[in-house]
Amino acid sequence: MQRLNPHFPGAAILACIFMIATGCKKDTASTSTPGQAGKGSSLKVTAYILQKRSHIPSIFSSGTIVAIDQVMLSPESGGKLVKLDIPEGKWVQKGHLIAKLNDSELQAQLQKLRIQESLATEKEERKRRLRESNSIGKDEYEDAKYQLEVIRADMGILKSQIDKTEVHAPFAGLVGLREFSPGAYVQAGTPLVSLVDLKELAVEFFVPEQQGIHVRQGQRVRYLMDGITDTLEAVVYATEAKIDDHSRSLKVRARAINPGTKLRPGAYARVFYAPGDLRSSIFIPTEALIPVLKGYKVYLYKGGKAEEVVVETGIRNERESEIRSGLQAGDTLIASGIMRLRPGISVNIDSVRLYE
Repeated sequence: MQRLNPHFPGAAILACIFMIATGCKKDTASTSTPGQAGKGSSLKVTAYILQKRSHIPSIFSSGTIVAIDQVMLSPESGGKLVKLDIPEGKWVQKGHLIAKLNDSELQAQLQKLRIQESLATEKEERKRRLRESNSIGKDEYEDAKYQLEVIRADMGILKSQIDKTEVHAPFAGLVGLREFSPGAYVQAGTPLVSLVDLKELAVEFFVPEQQGIHVRQGQRVRYLMDGITDTLEAVVYATEAKIDDHSRSLKVRARAINPGTKLRPGAYARVFYAPGDLRSSIFIPTEALIPVLKGYKVYLYKGGKAEEVVVETGIRNERESEIRSGLQAGDTLIASGIMRLRPGISVNIDSVRLYE
């Protein structure tokens, strides 16, 4: 147990515990069997005196490591692979030539247009000099100029088609495993290999709709990874523009530092984030909660009997749950024999202590 909250009147708590403990001993003789309530007997239970605790709420969420920059490299046109430079599992720089398709036919067409361009350029220059001396009309010169521009436009189209036969790395990153070998014929858009920038990663997770208003850029979150003993940190840099219609939650991304490139996209992460500021709340053991139709209920000890109280819960984990309404500091929570309790049943507290 933790130290007492200095804001709660400790003397009053101790006095309350003393009164409950001594008062309950009067009924001990009437108890038939420990832990059972027979006719004319009391159910022996343990209890906690509740008090408020100052805390910054921390909520757990399942997350996934994602790459900010990742792509499946594919050719923009179809053809036979004549060159592959895919260093599997290795780092490549931006602009690295990953694959080259056969472009011999396009190169022949380009060479033909270069010859035509050379002839058309000479013709345009000759017609321009004649036009300057008024030896030919304007239309004749404009026609020669137009023919040259058409050839150059066709050359631009061919060069663009040739560029599409090459696949370059759009950014520096780690190359995955290749799917083809040189000589294979591929269609446009066929996946060749993945490229991932492991230096720029993010933790992607979801927060409930009602907690989404508390998420802000620059907020720090903590997360745990299998195989890594240290608690890692990430900084929120973006959220989805809308709430997911199905899960009623908000997608959040936090930029993660990846020293030594240990993290890989797709890995599972356990994310912990604080949706609010410092506040004071009552906490109870999770096992004391009893599910009902519209939430949860608990049992309190009052005047030697069990009293049923419906509560509203807040953040919770496997050990304890925050109570937003239904309980007050100083209440005596029954913590054992939960399944045998009924409203109004006589109870005898065997032991009582503070819960904080």
